[in-house]
Amino acid sequence: MSRVAAVAIALLAATPASALPTAEEVKANVRRAVGFDAFQQLKAGLDLEGKAEFFGLTGTFRMRLQPDGRYARVINAAGTHAVGFDGTTRWGRNFADPVVDLHFEEADRDLFLFGVLCHRWLAADGGFTVAIDEKTSRAYQLDLVLNHPEAAVAARLAVDAATWLPLTLTVPGPHRGRVFDFTDYRTISGVTLPIKIGQNRYDGGQWVEAERAGPALPGPDPCARPTVPRRATFDPTVPAKVEARKGPGGMVLVRAAVDGKPAPWFVLDTGNGAQTMLVRAVADRLGLPTAGGSSVFGVGGSTRSRFRAAGRLTIGPATVPNITLGDCADALGRAMTASAGVEVGGFVGQDVLFQVVLELDFAAGSAAVHDPAGYTLPAGGVWESVRFNGRAPCVRAAFEGKHAGWYSFDTGSEAPVVFNLGAVARGKLLDGRETELHTLVGVGGEEAARVGAGGDFRVFGRTTRTSRTLFAVDPAGGHTDPYTLGTFGPSALGPGTLLLDYPNSRIGFVPRP
Repeated sequence: MSRVAAVAIALLAATPASALPTAEEVKANVRRAVGFDAFQQLKAGLDLEGKAEFFGLTGTFRMRLQPDGRYARVINAAGTHAVGFDGTTRWGRNFADPVVDLHFEEADRDLFLFGVLCHRWLAADGGFTVAIDEKTSRAYQLDLVLNHPEAAVAARLAVDAATWLPLTLTVPGPHRGRVFDFTDYRTISGVTLPIKIGQNRYDGGQWVEAERAGPALPGPDPCARPTVPRRATFDPTVPAKVEARKGPGGMVLVRAAVDGKPAPWFVLDTGNGAQTMLVRAVADRLGLPTAGGSSVFGVGGSTRSRFRAAGRLTIGPATVPNITLGDCADALGRAMTASAGVEVGGFVGQDVLFQVVLELDFAAGSAAVHDPAGYTLPAGGVWESVRFNGRAPCVRAAFEGKHAGWYSFDTGSEAPVVFNLGAVARGKLLDGRETELHTLVGVGGEEAARVGAGGDFRVFGRTTRTSRTLFAVDPAGGHTDPYTLGTFGPSALGPGTLLLDYPNSRIGFVPRP
């Protein structure tokens, strides 16, 4: 093709900004296309149900969409995977885990997704602002930028200019964007809605396909945050203190058993917001079958994990029954084994941590597991409220008397404090600071960072001096979260005992006298 022809084709494809409709015209056209007014008349909303797939696990789903913005979607596939909004709280659940409040990235994901499905982005009182991206919009497709005062990111919605129906929604995330697609539109009770809805479906994600849909019938409110009893049981004859040892960089390793079979050492890792992970060779050795799988993101990028179903996992007096584990590459297990000096077979995840209270002394390399019912704070301790970002715990902290906000706490982090890429840029944290190149190693590989002198770090009501500070510089790395300022590890706390009480949404620390 000649250069002249290529330029001519490019000119034909482009649409002058003056030819584009305004954002209000787009919203008016979409309202008519989706039956916005008819939906507003369905006070109880619409119910949809049909088949689904959750990260390679097949099953069924049911979903409630209400015009006031409340919603609930439940996928049953080798467990229960649910999200909902009761008008106040966004909540979620995976497999047989407890229900948790959603914040940060997960809350933004659902705010935008169900803001589109419940048509709140079209409502005068929905809180959304809409702008047309004139650079990427074309005569056949309009690219909209959606913002909401409760969200830390902006989403992008593509609308078909012929039908005025939404096509795709992209919500940025700390590691990759969530891409939702809407297809096979049908009109039900005057409302036109997508029968097929996917999330990163071509990258091993999830999708639902409605086989039945209609106005919601009277009955229990599916949007209400459900109460699910904890599944863990505690053997009163087994001591709370468990077999443990110091790991590399201040980590603590504990012994566990899977289906009654002793397993190698596990790393206690709050940074693992996924399921408890087993090294692939260890999972095979224990005879655990594979089913489905998902991508696990972390320092250095991502890796693929498969689900492994187990009858029970036991740590000390606590046993979690019918648990779905994940697996990780043998190379990660070999690296951790070489560093720890003992065979490392896995990483304790949020599915266990949400069932127990865990006491950790990193200096002593000791651990104890308690029943959350009736647990009391030891003398001298301080609780901090915790929120979860992708099931990883976050607490409020401050660096150098400023840079105050939410920080993720990662017991698997060797670094005292690592600032995220966005925080480094916004706070100009590298300006006038002497640093040198440093390499972080994690679940997805390696990530470049800068390392400099330490500083005062305040958390749990006390201030310590960190030995060094790391600053993310790699846009493709694992420290790009826009919701938190950074991550801190055990070495930022000083000597003492850490108390993880996820069931009661708090983390405590008892400094050593």
